[in-house]
Amino acid sequence: MRTLPAVPVGGVICDAVGVPNTVYVALGAVNGTYWARYNENASAGANTILNVVAPNSTRVDLAALRFPRSLSIISYNDAETPWSWGPNLIPEVAGLNYGTGAGEILTGGATAGESVLTFLPPAFGHTYTETASFADLYPLIRAQLGITAINRTGVDRGAAVTDVIAIP
Repeated sequence: MRTLPAVPVGGVICDAVGVPNTVYVALGAVNGTYWARYNENASAGANTILNVVAPNSTRVDLAALRFPRSLSIISYNDAETPWSWGPNLIPEVAGLNYGTGAGEILTGGATAGESVLTFLPPAFGHTYTETASFADLYPLIRAQLGITAINRTGVDRGAAVTDVIAIP
């Protein structure tokens, strides 16, 4: 009986003997976690909008590959005090405003900080902050990236497989 190799620190071994195949997302974060920057200061005229695009998240041909578009956000101010929002269902393409109003991403009154987003569908996006004197665009940062590689090591004994390595 062949034993599985030890998983190296910071790495993942995929498609090894005895390990079931797994579907990994090719777009977005492998673990469904993203980070975004916000600047929300009404007195200074700063407003941030989170733009998220989750293409193909409602596949009808393969029910097993559908992803619920339920978004949860914990926003932290620069002192790392948390404030949560969600889970809320969002459309495939969403522009969500940070603020204090109904339906807006709540920050607990914080004027700037980071938000951690939990969102399972493969997605990409950014936050857009605008004031009278400047505009900033911050991309969504993926907490875990999936790297796909053709198996050239021979570990799978010549099987035509692809390995995915999750990099934190």
